Amino acid sequence: MIARVWKGWTKTEDADEYEKLPRFKTLLPEYRDSKVLAGVGALVVKDDVGRYAEKAGLFVLTQTSDGGAALLNRKGFRPKEFS
Repeated sequence: MIARVWKGWTKTEDADEYEKLPRFKTLLPEYRDSKVLAGVGALVVKDDVGRYAEKAGLFVLTQTSDGGAALLNRKGFRPKEFS
């Protein structure tokens, strides 16, 4: 299960919102045995915001010119598992 937020732009505070994810499994018990990963996505992701989110263990996504999505995390990135 991947939880993500998609916005027109992001701020570092958006990454901090994911600390609330442990409530996810309480609210949706059918996912209690699932791994929960998270990500932020925006049309524009500033470098400092992307690195902040990455350090928090979040996937960082942005829109591509053809309407798809691109993962901005650096090689070796390890996502945080929220339990």
